[in-house]
Amino acid sequence: MKQLRGNIKGLKPEQLKRLENLHHRRIQPRDLISLELARDVSRISHEIQRQIGLLIDRKGRIASVIVGDHQSILIPALDAYRIDPGRLRGIRCVHTHLKKEPLTRDDLNDLALLRLDIMAAITHDEQGNVLLCHWAHILPGSTDLSPCKVRESLRANQLSISCSDLIQALERELAQSRVALTARNDSERALLVSITTARRHQAEDSLIELSELCRTAGITVAETVLQQSKSINPRFL
Repeated sequence: MKQLRGNIKGLKPEQLKRLENLHHRRIQPRDLISLELARDVSRISHEIQRQIGLLIDRKGRIASVIVGDHQSILIPALDAYRIDPGRLRGIRCVHTHLKKEPLTRDDLNDLALLRLDIMAAITHDEQGNVLLCHWAHILPGSTDLSPCKVRESLRANQLSISCSDLIQALERELAQSRVALTARNDSERALLVSITTARRHQAEDSLIELSELCRTAGITVAETVLQQSKSINPRFL
């Protein structure tokens, strides 16, 4: 049985049960998230005053339910969703925002560094009704420090975005961009790897700073990998 992740301390048994039941929900491949599920997650999130995140695979299954605090969630290790060069992770993150704000810098960092299919944030009113869904995806071929495209926010009746078709199109463009990058010989390429015990936002900021140093030195960043550990094992360093 799938377990809840994150900040569940202090929640009532009935609240935990409702959160656990989210694992059994399914989403149509064309939908970013179903309106019914978005409403249910928003209402629970408003009730417990904590962000709730759903990791959704490409078949519309809920791979993980994450409970955060009032301003963020912590995405767990995604070792089961390894990525090949030129492809995305195969999983998207849809989570709630309590303060009605759009996607944050941390959201976009997670999107870029974890190479998620899509990152989305749902805002809601005081009754837990869905207001807007803010979303973004990686922009193939981008040379910007944060290679993401923030799309126009969706209303509650606009959540059917041909999600599976969009992801397939993005991966085709990523593959073409990788071929073009491989064909160029005008710069060195680097794989940036961070293995750390620091908090995720600190590790992400460090990788972004390192990416900027590479750009300044004329080095193309081909890929970034971030792995968080509770402790560092000296045998493997």
